[in-house]
Amino acid sequence: MTSYLEGYDAGGHRRDLLVRRSLIALAGLLVGVLIAYFAFRNFLERRQLDAMFTLLAAKDYPAAYKLWGCSVEQPCRHYTYQRFLEDWGPASDFADAAKVTVLKTLTCRSGMLRTVRAPNGKEENIWVEYKDKQLSFAPFPGRGECTWLP
Repeated sequence: MTSYLEGYDAGGHRRDLLVRRSLIALAGLLVGVLIAYFAFRNFLERRQLDAMFTLLAAKDYPAAYKLWGCSVEQPCRHYTYQRFLEDWGPASDFADAAKVTVLKTLTCRSGMLRTVRAPNGKEENIWVEYKDKQLSFAPFPGRGECTWLP
């Protein structure tokens, strides 16, 4: 003989299983989004800096100078094309741009700071602005409000 409450909440196990699986899927999605955010947060800025070193390796100095927001026809006021060639040209420490190594990357509020090392050991801090992807030298010597996370 069956009792009166034997069939009560018969679908409760299935509902509990559905809720548990939904919570696990939501947690997995959240972890995936966080991993993707930290992995690709500076993707465009890294690509801009890589483009400069690719242009330097190809000896296309005018195009590399344009990534700094300047041009040969209209050079920057405080960073002329001649000065750019002294820093990055064929007679500079970074002449062999294919062998430049990245030492560290800092993520800051308004841009990305990347420290690169030339084959001869000279280090340079390069800043990539978030809003326009323009390159420049680091605006400050220390870390400021930057984090080590990529």
